[in-house]
Amino acid sequence: LARCNTFKRWVDQCAHSVELTLGKLPGKEDESVQYNATMYVKSIPPVQENLGKIFIDVVDSFGIQASNVPEDYEIITQNEFQSDLFPDHKTHIVEHWYNC
Repeated sequence: LARCNTFKRWVDQCAHSVELTLGKLPGKEDESVQYNATMYVKSIPPVQENLGKIFIDVVDSFGIQASNVPEDYEIITQNEFQSDLFPDHKTHIVEHWYNC
């Protein structure tokens, strides 16, 4: 949670047009909540239409296998080596330091 809070502080300070919410996922049937995108850290979220585009930040978790991740989910990695582990996914290399 500390990493998520740090990321949220960075977004609040540096990406003013982005609204970021931390917390529990809405229920699958909860039509009152519709996100544009959802980011999970070190885990794979359930398939839910109200989550929008899904990003998984694998950070340092090498237990997440490409074969377990739906192909339309995008992967955030720390380096090119990690990205190579997800050849069929769109990946984003982001060094995990959130500074302005």
